[in-house]
Amino acid sequence: MSNTASTALMLAVALPVIKHAKEFSKSIVLGIPFAASIGGMCTPIGTPPNAIAIAALREAGYPMPFIEWMARNLPIGLLGIFVASVVLYMFYRPTITEIPVTIKRISIERNGKFTLAVLILTIVLWLTVPVLLNYWGLAIFHPLWC
Repeated sequence: MSNTASTALMLAVALPVIKHAKEFSKSIVLGIPFAASIGGMCTPIGTPPNAIAIAALREAGYPMPFIEWMARNLPIGLLGIFVASVVLYMFYRPTITEIPVTIKRISIERNGKFTLAVLILTIVLWLTVPVLLNYWGLAIFHPLWC
């Protein structure tokens, strides 16, 4: 999902909060794209330039597995989120202490459970490619998940 799509989705989720917290709404509206941009660099699939960088590194002789990319970039992303949060807090301090939000409990249908299972399998495969290739000898399946 691109940063623009994730920003639009999160803004839709944040609308109920924005309605009740007018003075804090600027911080929320600015914080969502900041978080999407900063968080996008943390995983290889977070933004298209990451895939380009990984391909360039591979061509230069420095392969970068999914988990290694995350290990190198997640601390920087967390630091960026912390700094952005502090800056937004300094400029747009909240004046309210509670925001009334109601959450409806929904059940996941059969299609939703299948989608969740595929998502979990995909994440597990992304994170375990080096283990599967090097230790289990599954190099024959390499093009399927890289």
